[in-house]
Amino acid sequence: MLYCSCGVKLMLERPRGNTSERYDYFSCAGRRHKTTACTRSAILVERIERKVEHAYAMKSLTDKQATAIGKTLHEVFDKLEGSTNDERAMLTEQQTRLESERLKLVQAHYADAIPVDLLKSEQDRIQNALGAIQTRLDSLHSRYADARDGLDDMLAVLTDLQALYLRCEPAERRFLNRALFTRIIIDEDENVTLQPEASVDTVISHGVNADTASALGTTKQPRIHEGHVSTFDLSVDPGRFELPTFSLRTRRATNCAMDPE
Repeated sequence: MLYCSCGVKLMLERPRGNTSERYDYFSCAGRRHKTTACTRSAILVERIERKVEHAYAMKSLTDKQATAIGKTLHEVFDKLEGSTNDERAMLTEQQTRLESERLKLVQAHYADAIPVDLLKSEQDRIQNALGAIQTRLDSLHSRYADARDGLDDMLAVLTDLQALYLRCEPAERRFLNRALFTRIIIDEDENVTLQPEASVDTVISHGVNADTASALGTTKQPRIHEGHVSTFDLSVDPGRFELPTFSLRTRRATNCAMDPE
């Protein structure tokens, strides 16, 4: 999770000082094991923690940004969900036709037109087909319903993100780091760069875009054509908008909240 600017993970060390008190440091594993030419010196965990707190402020969304992003992405989901209407209609038509076929089979059996073994095999075939259709219909509904809920949860987390981070205890901070970011990079000047995971990066970048559009006095919406969104096809997967839940306490976190893994 924590990386040196040379690309190697940072490792946690706890040497003792002259008073036998332990000090928590991060050092480059590449330098320690002599597998890289990295020259970065060890740095106190507490100092990195303060810098990560500041970096979280840079990734926070304002209420205005969150509202704008939510509006835009929910409109995108409306369009994408609407693009499945043809498939829904086709599946519903197939569902109705199979139900009618099943009824006719029962009627034919009662009229002694077909034997029991044929009735059972045909009923099994129809039931399997109806089950597959219902599963697909449920999937079409839940895919975007879950995405909307996930988006709203993510926006709630990313709004005033630094305040949330400061309320977390150490274990919760580590959990939040892993949920939101793929890497935390510490450079030679002890600057911290947070690399968001894909869906978080999509939301944050649209917050920046919303600010730019507002400054220019324009509103730039994604282009949608035949169910495809030009700027979202590769960057937005509705299934991604989900963050693990975790409890938040109000006690201020102490040091040692960082986790090199």
